[in-house]
Amino acid sequence: MDLKFVSKAHIPPGDDSAAMHHHEVMEVVYFLSGHGTTTIHGQTYDVKSNCFAIMPAKVEHDQVSEETIDTICIGISESGLKATSGVWLDPDGHIKSTLIRLLDELSRKEAGYSMVTQGLLYTAIGLMQRAVQGNAPLDRRQSLVAQAIHIIEEREGNLSINDITGQLFVSKEYPRYLMKRY
Repeated sequence: MDLKFVSKAHIPPGDDSAAMHHHEVMEVVYFLSGHGTTTIHGQTYDVKSNCFAIMPAKVEHDQVSEETIDTICIGISESGLKATSGVWLDPDGHIKSTLIRLLDELSRKEAGYSMVTQGLLYTAIGLMQRAVQGNAPLDRRQSLVAQAIHIIEEREGNLSINDITGQLFVSKEYPRYLMKRY
C-alpha cells in the first residue's frame, strides 16, 4: 500500500475547487464537518460529518457544500478497496481519529514517522474495510435518517419536527416516511 497524497480541505458553499474531477489512484475523502453532496460515477450521495467516500482510480467525482465542509483527502494505491465506491458512516469515529493522527505524524516528521504513518494508513484502510463490509453504502434515505439522528443528538432532543425538517430541507411529512423502516 502506498500513500500518494494527503490533504485537509476547507470547502465553503459555492467553492468549485472540488468540481467534477478524477485521480490516477483511489481517493478516500473523510468528512470532518459540514454538509453537502458528493457525486461518484454519476450517483449522488448526501455527506456530513463522520462519513467517508471512496472513489476508485479514474472515476469522476465531486463535492458540493451546502454548508462549509472540512475534509481529509488521501490518495492510495494498492489498498484492497479499489473495487469499492460509495459513502459510509464511521459510527464510532475510529477512522476519523486515525486519519487525524496520520496528518499529525506527517506534519511533524519525528523519528520513526515513516513506520508510524504506514501503520496508521494500514489501520485506517482496515477500519474502512470493516465499515464497508458491515454496512451498505448510504443512500439518500439512510443519509437523511443519520442526519436527523445527529441533529437530535446535537440538540439533546430539544427541538421540534419543524427544526429537523428545516435543517434537512424536507417536508414535515417526510420524516414519518423515513422512520417507517427504522
